[in-house]
Amino acid sequence: MRAGNADLAPARTDRSGVTKGLIPRQLLLRIASALIMAPIALAAVYGGELWLAALACVIGSIGMYEWNNMAGVKTLSLTTTNVVIFLASLTAYQLDEGLISLVIIVLGAMTCGLISLAQHKRFIWAVWGQLYIGLAILSIVWMQDVYGWEAVVWILFIIWAMDIGAYFAGSLIGGPKLVPKASPNKTWAGLIGGALTACLVSWLAGGYLNIAGNQVLIGAGIGLALWSQLGDIIESLVKRHFKVKDSGAIIPGHGGVLDRIDSLLFTLPVLVGALWLWPNFLALNG
Repeated sequence: MRAGNADLAPARTDRSGVTKGLIPRQLLLRIASALIMAPIALAAVYGGELWLAALACVIGSIGMYEWNNMAGVKTLSLTTTNVVIFLASLTAYQLDEGLISLVIIVLGAMTCGLISLAQHKRFIWAVWGQLYIGLAILSIVWMQDVYGWEAVVWILFIIWAMDIGAYFAGSLIGGPKLVPKASPNKTWAGLIGGALTACLVSWLAGGYLNIAGNQVLIGAGIGLALWSQLGDIIESLVKRHFKVKDSGAIIPGHGGVLDRIDSLLFTLPVLVGALWLWPNFLALNG
């Protein structure tokens, strides 16, 4: 499932400084993986809250394993605790105990930190990983419950559109780098191209699904796309800090699960927070 932005300009530079695209084989791997993951994600969303929660729990557990491994805090006890926290939180939510499910995530994060600390690992990274992934999982299930599958499909389309538009704009146009120290392949052309693509998709998909009015769809499309890109950059900084290129290698042509959902992890809690403050922001309330 693509729920995060790839490098905006996944490219290499020749001697003249011209940015060139990925070799066809790697691009084909990316496309093939996306064609498998996207239908699975959409089927789970359309299938209902239980299916979405199950898929989110599986993806979140794999993501936590990658995070713990990347951050140097991976242990069997910590990974097991992560999975138990996800299951307990989602079970509480299914029982209409939304506040309790949130408390489980927060207290669970502190528990993970203490486990890591007891094993002479990095406390803050264990806590941050559980919050980072756990809150996003809870957020997407909440969106499905309150606003329906249409809202979840809409946000997924925005994130995917940002990724696709950024990839091709960055590869074809190249130009100045966006954040060369954090992620040298990202370009301003990719950022602009991705944001415009996301805006268009938000307007088209949101209009078809009756998500909101045109002005809201256009503004939200651009805002969410740019915010998702910030999430991608932050994870790039984290990976650079730990001196790893990808969070994992489970997805051919893409890397790890976290490499695919980084933008969604960063965007979902913020969107849910906005919807909690302004519940009529989208038309699909209730």
